[in-house]
Amino acid sequence: MPVIARLRAGAKMEQARAELRAYIPHMREMFPWKLPDLLWSSSTVIPLQESLVGDIRTKLLLLFGAIGLVLLIACANVANLLLARATTRQKEMALRAALGAARPRICRQLLTESVLLGISGGAFGIVVAVAGLHLLKSILPEDTPRITGVVMDWQIMAFIAVTAVLVGLLFGIAPALHASRIDLMDSLKTGGRHSTAAATHRLRNGLAITEVALALVLLVGAGLLMKSLWELSRVNPGFRTEFILSARITPNKTFCPDFARCQGFYSELLERSRSLPGVEDAAAVNVMPLSGRINAFSADLEDHPRDPKDPALVLFETITTPNYLRLMGVPLMIGRGFTAADMWPDASPVALITAATAQKFWPGQDPIGKHIRRTWKSDWITVIGVVGDVNEYSLASKLPGYFDGAIYAPYGNGTGAGTPRPTEMTLMMRTTNGQASLTGELRKMILTLSPDVAVSEIQALDTVVSQSISTPRSTTSLFAVFAAFALVLGAVGIYGVISYFVVQRTPEFGIRLALGAKKRDVMRLVMRQGAWVALIGVLIGSAGALALTRLMSSLLFGVIATDPVTYAVVAILVIIVALAASFFPALRAIRVDPLIALRYE
Repeated sequence: MPVIARLRAGAKMEQARAELRAYIPHMREMFPWKLPDLLWSSSTVIPLQESLVGDIRTKLLLLFGAIGLVLLIACANVANLLLARATTRQKEMALRAALGAARPRICRQLLTESVLLGISGGAFGIVVAVAGLHLLKSILPEDTPRITGVVMDWQIMAFIAVTAVLVGLLFGIAPALHASRIDLMDSLKTGGRHSTAAATHRLRNGLAITEVALALVLLVGAGLLMKSLWELSRVNPGFRTEFILSARITPNKTFCPDFARCQGFYSELLERSRSLPGVEDAAAVNVMPLSGRINAFSADLEDHPRDPKDPALVLFETITTPNYLRLMGVPLMIGRGFTAADMWPDASPVALITAATAQKFWPGQDPIGKHIRRTWKSDWITVIGVVGDVNEYSLASKLPGYFDGAIYAPYGNGTGAGTPRPTEMTLMMRTTNGQASLTGELRKMILTLSPDVAVSEIQALDTVVSQSISTPRSTTSLFAVFAAFALVLGAVGIYGVISYFVVQRTPEFGIRLALGAKKRDVMRLVMRQGAWVALIGVLIGSAGALALTRLMSSLLFGVIATDPVTYAVVAILVIIVALAASFFPALRAIRVDPLIALRYE
């Protein structure tokens, strides 16, 4: 059971952790059977808040990193635009310098302009964020810790304000330094059109390459998450989900002092449930698949002798009424299923085991007639059949790693002293169309049976399956949105670089066309420039993705962080988008009128 404690006044967290580490071996010795030496070896003391939100931290940090990359790409894009603007203002800056403005004064002016631009963007972002907060809450899964309490408070506003100022400085510093580096004579004579063209072009190319590289990192991350989600959604859970309605039945503490009363209640509940309109069959189970609940016991196997010094096996146990497996569509592979006679308290203890459990302990043998025993009891449970494997805990894994196998036991069987007696069960009903209208009828029926029994969590089983992947689905959706933004920004950056390239070399293109160059040659020249920017960005981005996507390995299922197909598809996509972004400036280049271009020159 989870343990919650309050630190003594003056005690430090590390003291509590040290005491726990020293006490864990004694805890293992207190059990009546041998436990694994490594059990709880990694257990520690953590703040309650960390316990509540720790599972979501990795996902939020991943999304925060994605937002940071998108912000950097946007900064590079704006810096590119400011560089282009600075080139057209070269003569203005030269006049200011000639009239006595020092370089620091010019830099301050340009940085002030970029900071004002950043603050304006931050203000617009706040408006969008306030409007989009409700949408974000609807995208994130409902079990996201404290999601309902997220509001746009003064701390968020202050964070955005500081970020806006820093961003303004970030995307403004390179253009400011570049524009303030002035050759007065050359700038006043040419208007700055060619004096800094080469340096500007190199810087703009570098920024565009950075945008492509960062966009590729995000796209690879989104691609891996999307492929992982696809693999997860295609997992066969081992049971049918269509037209099955579930409801958690919880008698109060005074309802089942006599277990026979619970048995009688559930028998009548199943009979009445089957008589409800639209219900074809009904069954009960203590732990519904994918519910997150766990029921287990330590076990010995008859033909697997264990040294008392060795740890006992741990088996996941599902307690059901006889027709549960049939209702859920879990196949009976060999042997027989449960009958009503198996549910009597004085009946011989029997169990069904899963195919994976049979293969693990009795490979190549007939498991029918084998025996399992609870470590604290002397009577043996007889295996009467083998059923298909079911993803009990999650779609990503059938059982947590510390389980050695899984069995099914009939409800009420072997309920002698020392055997768990489940009183809280989940009612499973197969309906004709999964109709939600049964909710009201079900509540009325249970209230008629007993006012001491509560019913909750009424939901369709396919909804339960869908909700089990709601967290990876929401993470993937948000990451994909950020990656799409990054790709669009990267395309805009390449378009800006190539457009600037075309403007700078317009006279050259006019001369080439006047001397007989083919339009396709000019187009190839421009497109090659965009292709090189994209190719270098893809190579750098791939190296970055290889390093960074390993951090998200724990979020992936059925795909590795270095999946070559994802990398190849993303690289091809980026290059295609880059070529498309280069096409329109190239089209403008081949439409240059040689006479106009030469007259302009």
